[in-house]
Formats: sequence, structure tokens, C-alpha cells
Amino acid sequence: MHISCCLSRVVIAGVLLAATPTIALPFISQYIEGSSNNKAIEIFNPADTTLDLTGYQLRFFFNGNLSVGTTINLVGSIAPKDVFVVADDNADAAILAVTNQT
Repeated sequence: MHISCCLSRVVIAGVLLAATPTIALPFISQYIEGSSNNKAIEIFNPADTTLDLTGYQLRFFFNGNLSVGTTINLVGSIAPKDVFVVADDNADAAILAVTNQT
């Protein structure tokens, strides 16, 4: 009796998990490591809703260092299924033309 009770709970939990919508998290979809200051990071929003970037940061660790060397607090938002590009403010004009934040 106790075993069937536990199995029922597992089945119910499985049904609840299947009905719960998945959360689409943003991810780095491209990284450009060009010469000099021609560097950029592209972040993709796979969700069906706009993503507010308040509270999101990019943290850079240089040369294997365990301490954060640079932190960029992201500002703005990413439309559904769209990208947000962060680039060095001295990057080539072609990179800056598609950049959302420097």
C-alpha cells in the first residue's frame, strides 16, 4: 500500500512538471575576439517575451585570474528571439553599427 502511494505521488509530480512551462534563459550566442579593440559579445534571448537586462552583468576574468577584472552592468532589454551586442567602445565602425551597449 505504501509503495503504490509513493508511485502515485511520483506520477502526479511528473504530470505537474510536464505542465510547467520551461523558462528560456538568455545565453551568449557569439563572441568576437578581433585584433586590437575589435571585441564583442552577442547575447540571445530565446524567450517569447522581452527580457529586461536590469541586474544582468558581464564579468571578465583575464589571464586565468580568479578575480573579476572588469564588470559591465547591462542596460536595456532584448526583444523576443533577438540579440543584444556589447562591444568595446573603440571597436571598428562596422561592429559599433550593430552594438547595443559599449
